[in-house]
Amino acid sequence: MYFVTVIAGYRWTDIAACVQWMTTFASVLEDAGPTDVKFCSKVTPAEAHTLQTHVVSIRTVVSVTYLLT
Repeated sequence: MYFVTVIAGYRWTDIAACVQWMTTFASVLEDAGPTDVKFCSKVTPAEAHTLQTHVVSIRTVVSVTYLLT
């Protein structure tokens, strides 16, 4: 929270709802375990950090919805 509140300048009251919402997603993804990192031959190793892995399935959505209700 240090970076969010001190460096970015947000107050907890500004972001609390978002943090609570995203915590549920993070929990479900953590329970699902690691995913395979994809590599692209056209991306240099120096730029590999810019790649994002997206693993969202209906199971993820159902799990999050269940936890939020």
